[in-house]
Amino acid sequence: MTKTTKTDKIHGLSTYSDEITDKICNLIADGHALHQIIKMEGMPGNAAVYAWLEKYPSFAEKYARAREKQADLFAAQIVTIADTATDANLARLQMDARKWAASKMAPKKYGDKTLTEVTGADGGAIKTEAVSKVDWRELDPDQRETLRQALLAAKGSTK
Repeated sequence: MTKTTKTDKIHGLSTYSDEITDKICNLIADGHALHQIIKMEGMPGNAAVYAWLEKYPSFAEKYARAREKQADLFAAQIVTIADTATDANLARLQMDARKWAASKMAPKKYGDKTLTEVTGADGGAIKTEAVSKVDWRELDPDQRETLRQALLAAKGSTK
């Protein structure tokens, strides 16, 4: 059993202790919602729990790990529900609720993956075009002649 290492009165109702926070985290990991836990005998109120999460980083870390475990539990329950369902509509509702909750608790693991793909016209490659401006007055006579020949050739190929 963990000794109380810190005490903190929250609105005169609850005293912080590692024992209580461990119990909260274990209940969360076992699938209980915080609104259910705070109604249990000897548990702090909602405001106290959220204040402790802000004030005690060690509790915040344990709480985050408990939420990840809860997401894993919900994902595992989906398979059990599907395998044992007798009412398809009820099973679908239960599975969807657990999928949604798991995706919010552990989005990297259970969230929807999105892929963004950029394509050109009709799904083809993206067309790129390099445009250069040349001031013909800055060209020497040989360069002007090469440019004139290239322009005439390009004009002839478009006919």
